[in-house]
Amino acid sequence: MALLWPFALVGLLALPVVAWLHRRLTRAVPVVVPSLRFLADEVDADRDARRRRVDLDLWLALAGCAAVACAAAGPVWRSHGAGRTVRVVVDDGPAMAARGLDGSTAAARAEAAVARLRARLAPEDVLARVAAAGDDVVAAARRGGAALRVVVSDRLPALATPGVEVVAVGDPAARNAGLVAAAATVAGTTRRVFVAVRNDAADARVLRVAVAGGGAAALDVAANGVASTTLDAPAGDGPIVVRLDDPDGALAADDEVRLVPSVLRVAVAGPDEGLPAAHGDLVRRTLDVVAPGWVAVAPAEAALSVGVAATVAPAGGAALWLHPVAPGATGVRAPAGAARERPPAPFGDDLDVASLDLVYARDVLASAPWPLLRVRTRPAGGTAVEVLFDPLAGAPPPADTAAWPILVENVVTAVAGAPTPGGFRVLGLAPPDRARLGRDRRDLDDAALAGAAPDRPPVERSLRAPLLALAAVSWAALWGRGGRRRVA
Repeated sequence: MALLWPFALVGLLALPVVAWLHRRLTRAVPVVVPSLRFLADEVDADRDARRRRVDLDLWLALAGCAAVACAAAGPVWRSHGAGRTVRVVVDDGPAMAARGLDGSTAAARAEAAVARLRARLAPEDVLARVAAAGDDVVAAARRGGAALRVVVSDRLPALATPGVEVVAVGDPAARNAGLVAAAATVAGTTRRVFVAVRNDAADARVLRVAVAGGGAAALDVAANGVASTTLDAPAGDGPIVVRLDDPDGALAADDEVRLVPSVLRVAVAGPDEGLPAAHGDLVRRTLDVVAPGWVAVAPAEAALSVGVAATVAPAGGAALWLHPVAPGATGVRAPAGAARERPPAPFGDDLDVASLDLVYARDVLASAPWPLLRVRTRPAGGTAVEVLFDPLAGAPPPADTAAWPILVENVVTAVAGAPTPGGFRVLGLAPPDRARLGRDRRDLDDAALAGAAPDRPPVERSLRAPLLALAAVSWAALWGRGGRRRVA
């Protein structure tokens, strides 16, 4: 507890004066009588009755005066001292799923590093955790206010990061191989696949790559090098599956890719199904740009269904849910410059959302940090991408910016694959820069944590109001006792 004006406690010197005045006013009054002989026959009073009684009036007066004097001193109860905000950005890129020789993933080691940091914080400190990937980790750490900024990743940044501490949890001994490129060509009834394999290891390796139902080859890949080959694929119009044999690789996600025909099947809901005609037309125009040649089909045949939140995602496909602001209704606008929530990868890749004028339907219940989208996995296995803002609301609306086609293209790429020159779309191909393993190790600098100055004020609660209430109650009770005596 602290006192804002401790010299006000001088008022406590009035307590002896109040006690002296009270004793003086309530002392016994001498009475002159002609004789004391009539007392001889009186029965002795009870011993308890002769004891000094508690002077409740005096205690009430003293309590009121003491409470006022203490309240004037400005007492403040500090439940927590000044604290620090530690902003921790955890890398959630694909390479964080890499498994080390001990069986632990980089993501698990990152969680352990965050837990160790949390255990070292004082009770009044706050750990603010966010996720980012790629080059955005350092920028994300520098956003917002914080006493200490920490990045937890499997690698050290290529450039210096003043003001940001980096904790590296990579495995120096980890190695991996992955498919980094794939494209298919068709000549009559013959289909062939070009594949490239990268060896992310410190030694040369012989890696086998095969096409399901087609050809196979063993590639001699130099350390940290890339090798390629062209393989026969099965005839027909079905998907082409390419697999890499890398059983001891740190990553399994880059060992298989699928090439499917590039025609994208889309079902766009209409006004009868809750999607306004203007929003349906916007989606169709955007698909003409990001997925040329797409075809409209029934929902049961679609790889992508577009509608409102009631739309069912097809099994193995995706649903794009929109939240239009109802006609005549007023949406909720995100303030200019307010923090935006980072969209999940890969749907939020390359999106610049800081300058967007975001307007939400009221049933979305959006608040800061203002979100752009949510990704949900449906029970049937489909993925639902929920766009929370209205693309046709705002000044200018997001539909008139580059962010909207980028967002739709990211959704199409995630569900149907990235387009390739041979007329196929490839699924499961991770960006090479994100799938490259990080092998750096570095612990948090103890001096940086100890030297971080508090940026959060102490949690204080003024005790003046309770003390003044105590004084008022004491004096009210004293006044009430005096009134009852006067009536009596």
